[in-house]
Amino acid sequence: MAVKSARRAKSSQHRQISKPWIPTLFRNPKVASASALLVFDAVLTALIIAYVPYTKIDWDAYMSQVSGFLGGERDYSNLKGDTGPLVYPAGFWYAYSAIQYVTGSQVHPAQILFGVLYIVNLGIMLYIYVKTDVVPWWALALLCLSKRMHSIFVLRLFNDCLAMLLLHASLASFLHQRWHLGLIIFSGAVSIKMNVLLYAPPLLLLMLKAMDISGVISALFGAALVQILLGLPFIMSHPVAYISRAFNLGRVFIHFWSVNFKFVPEPIFVSKAFAISLLVVHLVLLAAFAHYRWCRHEGGVLKFLFSRLVSTKLKFALTNTRSYKALKKEHIVTTMFVGNFIGILCARSLHYQFYSWYFHTLPYLLWKTPFPSFLRVILFAGVELCWNVYPSNLHSSALLLAIMCSIAMDVPAVNMTSRAYVTFLAGNKDYVKGVLGLAKGLRKAKSQYPLVVAVLPDVPEEHRKILESQGCIVRDIEQVYPPENHQAEFAMAYYVINYSKLRIFNQCPEKVQWPTEVGSPPPPYFNAGMFVFEPKLSTYNNLLTFLKNTPPTPFAGQDLLNFFFRDVYKPIPSEYNFILAMLWRRPENVKIEALKVVHYCAAGQEENMEREDIKMLVKKWWDIYGDGSLDLKKVPVASLLAPVIDSEERTAPSAA
Repeated sequence: MAVKSARRAKSSQHRQISKPWIPTLFRNPKVASASALLVFDAVLTALIIAYVPYTKIDWDAYMSQVSGFLGGERDYSNLKGDTGPLVYPAGFWYAYSAIQYVTGSQVHPAQILFGVLYIVNLGIMLYIYVKTDVVPWWALALLCLSKRMHSIFVLRLFNDCLAMLLLHASLASFLHQRWHLGLIIFSGAVSIKMNVLLYAPPLLLLMLKAMDISGVISALFGAALVQILLGLPFIMSHPVAYISRAFNLGRVFIHFWSVNFKFVPEPIFVSKAFAISLLVVHLVLLAAFAHYRWCRHEGGVLKFLFSRLVSTKLKFALTNTRSYKALKKEHIVTTMFVGNFIGILCARSLHYQFYSWYFHTLPYLLWKTPFPSFLRVILFAGVELCWNVYPSNLHSSALLLAIMCSIAMDVPAVNMTSRAYVTFLAGNKDYVKGVLGLAKGLRKAKSQYPLVVAVLPDVPEEHRKILESQGCIVRDIEQVYPPENHQAEFAMAYYVINYSKLRIFNQCPEKVQWPTEVGSPPPPYFNAGMFVFEPKLSTYNNLLTFLKNTPPTPFAGQDLLNFFFRDVYKPIPSEYNFILAMLWRRPENVKIEALKVVHYCAAGQEENMEREDIKMLVKKWWDIYGDGSLDLKKVPVASLLAPVIDSEERTAPSAA
């Protein structure tokens, strides 16, 4: 449906004077809050370094081990320190050799260096939080309020700090769809400490969603190459010692240092059966989350993997080009954080420095739960309290596990993949612009739900890729035809194609009740441009059966829907499906500032397209469509505009 011949006012009349970049940058309260927190925490960290005594734990052992490495030792069985043998991959050597060179093995310069690393890491996490827009601006302060985290970075100098800094940097790369670069950084983090591999299962799933199999393989090859190059001196000389010690998955930790399972009796804690049980629980939870949460809209993890296999066969048969799909930032971060959190939950022993493995994800995960904000803050404080009890005891470890279980079980409760906006697209014309405008409009409104586009086979592959690059979920549907042996004059010739919309239209009317206090219900006819429904297979089958036995009418699918749902549908407020013709047919009922969804339908009243209110609405659409900041991926969406359109005159967009 289209609005024709709407003249856009001269750009000079609508051009706004740009404001200075600094006020614009800080107009977002989250950006201003994040900037203030960085300054505050930099001062706080400096004060901690200056006035809080350093605690000797692993620093001397690190320096002793590095000295052996720099002295030419390449046998991992001979590389030891005060706290025992070396158990980290090769990247550790290069990182701490550089640190030793910069600091001269002195503690105070190292504290200053780790203070800088702490602030850089905090900056990366604040950037991720601002980009995902899940946590309110005031709650960002929680990232700066951990006594234990400051201690891990600037009073203990653990290698966990470097590993998590690189991990968070790789996650920032993933947000920008830089999968190859991000995986190289991720591999660098693994080379410093292996706990980063807890992120590997969700990361692999995201890569399979974002890239075709050739892209996944090339990215994995780059990551493997990093490990090989870093470990080459040890692999060439003592490969068995290196692999068995640097990648030892069977280590048994001391019960005394356990923060999470201190309530488990020590004989059980150190037993192989307990370790295997936790591993089984870990794998089951990963499979359950992958199937029911992360791949929910794909029909489950098995259907998703099968679809990737089929698409891979087709691509190898038809072309050797790679395809990429832009994933939503929130989906990437949620999947990664939850996957790591599951691993933390099932870890046999969490030492105090291991808090850094997931502390920075806690506010995000808490705000993904349905809990009220005051309870989220209480749970956050409870976790922090448990990590600051030294030594841990039965009560602190049991409380910590209980809080973590409650977070893990409630994070999926607000996963929005069970709800979506759904629209319809057919043909190779400019209707794709309408869908892109809709996608960007939903993003501007900060919608929590994805946009699913049901497409007919005649939609070009190029249009499908553009839609996917903007975060749309594209789903193929079969065309629906009106009953055979029936002739009908449609109000518009193209209305016949709207029968295919029945593939996505179902209702669950028992969830909506008409309020009696507002009087009698309106006449039983609705415009099918926008409404709320719940898919239901039985309703869908009944609807298609009804179609076969119902003669076509002038308004095609819309008439059919009204006939089928005439006794059950309930109207939504008009501002959520506003039809332009109301501006001149019922102006007394229109509050233009309250409009939420504008339906650009064919009005048949060309002279009304010159109205100032309509030109204002059309301009709003073009402003959203042309706003590059709303692009999910930096592709030239605006370049889809026909080049023949003059800068001072535009036809209003088609809307699918």
